Amino acid sequence: MHQRKISFEVVSTNMDWNANGCATFSIRNVGNTNVTLAGQLVLEPGMEITGPAEHPDIQDYTQIKILFDVKNDPTTIAVAPGAEPINPQYNPGDPPPPKDNRVIIMRSILTKV
Repeated sequence: MHQRKISFEVVSTNMDWNANGCATFSIRNVGNTNVTLAGQLVLEPGMEITGPAEHPDIQDYTQIKILFDVKNDPTTIAVAPGAEPINPQYNPGDPPPPKDNRVIIMRSILTKV
């Protein structure tokens, strides 16, 4: 039998992140700025990635470089002048909202009981 503990971490600056022996993890972009993981995968606002399936005999030590874009993702407002805004609280041509760099990382840690 195993016991699971879940921890959450909010990241808002560029960094090298390490899974530190967890059983699995997920990373969700809850801000309004695109974030690139490991120089390859772009998470747009609202997107999420999960690590490998949880397994009690495996500890994950994945290292991921987290890099936020320099400016806001333009899709959080109107895509083009006169287009229907994706976020209804903004009108076409409105300036972008303040930059919000945030990803939430959830880790699952299993221990034998």
